[in-house]
Amino acid sequence: MWWTAAMTTWRPRRIAALAVGTLALSSVVRRARMVQRVPAEMRFPAMVVPVSVMGPRSLARLRRWMSTATEVHDGVSHRVVQVESGPVVHVYEPERPDDAAEGVLLWLHGGGLVMGTAHGDHAQCSRFAHLLGVPVVNVDYRLAPEHPAPAAVEDAWSALRWVLATWPDLGPDRVVVAGASAGGGLAALLTQVAHDRGVDVGLQLLV
Repeated sequence: MWWTAAMTTWRPRRIAALAVGTLALSSVVRRARMVQRVPAEMRFPAMVVPVSVMGPRSLARLRRWMSTATEVHDGVSHRVVQVESGPVVHVYEPERPDDAAEGVLLWLHGGGLVMGTAHGDHAQCSRFAHLLGVPVVNVDYRLAPEHPAPAAVEDAWSALRWVLATWPDLGPDRVVVAGASAGGGLAALLTQVAHDRGVDVGLQLLV
């Protein structure tokens, strides 16, 4: 009968559709679990980029995608300094030359220690300088895998030493070490490294 033939054809298709759906759902669940293990700012690319291209060859493209420069806040000056035997730092200062700085904020950007740039945080760091009325130093530290640990923390340490030399009247207790996501972890590590090397900063700000 015609319905017998139809059922015979429909049943394998249904089984195949269920199998494909199960595999797709399993893949989504595995990807979601994987995404929860990466830093917050990397979760979107980790969710949408196929695992097969999440390797060294695609890292440069992902870095360009996530490193768009933002604008500096009005009323804040911006300069770039090459620290001797260290990283490039971006310095943001409120345009109030008559006021002496009462502290300095040292900022470390996020990006899983493999991507992200200092100039991607221009807007945020310059806003900190504007609202707090203190200089903000944004560190463009070296990234893995080209520069494995401890390159990033040593760059952060060099930047901290530069801050202390540039504002010698403040002392380390007037320095705030801050960072977001992986930068927050790096800030915590820098604080411990600085303590072990005889420098105790005033405060940590871990976002």
